[in-house]
Amino acid sequence: MQLDAEINGDDVATNIGYLFFLPFWNQGYATEAVRAVASHLELLGIAEQRAFVTLGNDASERVLVKAGFVRTRVIADNDTIRGEKYDDVEYVRKVSSASM
Repeated sequence: MQLDAEINGDDVATNIGYLFFLPFWNQGYATEAVRAVASHLELLGIAEQRAFVTLGNDASERVLVKAGFVRTRVIADNDTIRGEKYDDVEYVRKVSSASM
């Protein structure tokens, strides 16, 4: 398992990432972990959190939705995997200042 988040100078998590190995898929671990990271970032005052998923990765899209992220756009040719271009889907989770 791997989790990470990049924070820019404007206190925006520009890319929350996660990787789980196959034996741990479909057990709720990714959803639980992404929710925990999102909550921790919220406690740190990070009001906007973004994540990107390769278009067609339905399982990761479901994880983000369950963690409170909203699909915002598709970015054409945003990633290169093994020399081939892929479209990404951007998801954003915004926290209102009233809840912080």
